[in-house]
Amino acid sequence: MSAYIVEADTLYRVINLITKIDYVSNSLKPIKEEAILTPQILFNKLNVLNRFAISERYEDEPMTNKPSYKFNLDRYYQVASNTNQFQNLKSLQCFTYQCAEGEAIKSDLYKTLESFERNFAFQIISSLKQYEQSTWS
Repeated sequence: MSAYIVEADTLYRVINLITKIDYVSNSLKPIKEEAILTPQILFNKLNVLNRFAISERYEDEPMTNKPSYKFNLDRYYQVASNTNQFQNLKSLQCFTYQCAEGEAIKSDLYKTLESFERNFAFQIISSLKQYEQSTWS
């Protein structure tokens, strides 16, 4: 398995997904609020988590808290307005996959993102007509 630094647009879609999830437990509310109110801070945290995972995977990649990308609010809005729920979910899945290395998976942020991934996937599925028409048995 190889790991890499995801594109900035992937991070923008992850943030957008977090803002779009309907139900969040109390433990997930702070990150949703951060995504809505200060997306640039969450962007930097996601970027650092990705870099940490890469440093865990590859010994020749030293860890640094310096982000790979600078947050661009205009680009964030552009990406958010030109995506859909399926792409957002796929981007989050890509991100968590790329961060599934060493100690990164033990971080609170990683665990929170996994919860968002499950919750958002269920949100999509439960909104489908086929799901609604299926029997509870």
